[in-house]
Amino acid sequence: MPVNKASALAVEGRAHGVLNVKRLYLPGVVIRQTCTECGHVLLRDYDGFHANNPLGHGSYLGRPPVNEAFDLPCWCPECDHEWTEPVELRVALVLRGADAGE
Repeated sequence: MPVNKASALAVEGRAHGVLNVKRLYLPGVVIRQTCTECGHVLLRDYDGFHANNPLGHGSYLGRPPVNEAFDLPCWCPECDHEWTEPVELRVALVLRGADAGE
């Protein structure tokens, strides 16, 4: 019969560097932004490829750095304006369960 023991697992350190994923899709993430020039409202769906996406394809992050700020390129199809927005992709491995205070 198994015996309940306290977990000896501990998560240490913090992820860093570049996530080596050519196209990182983020299901459930949609970025709503307003063009800084003409005010057009843009939606970027990071869910991948599906028929309901008005663009016909999903946006993705290409080899993004983790846990540090980087510039997300933006483009407005209405006025052809290009700019960047600072974002951060936070990645963490979190211990869950009784030993983690749940």
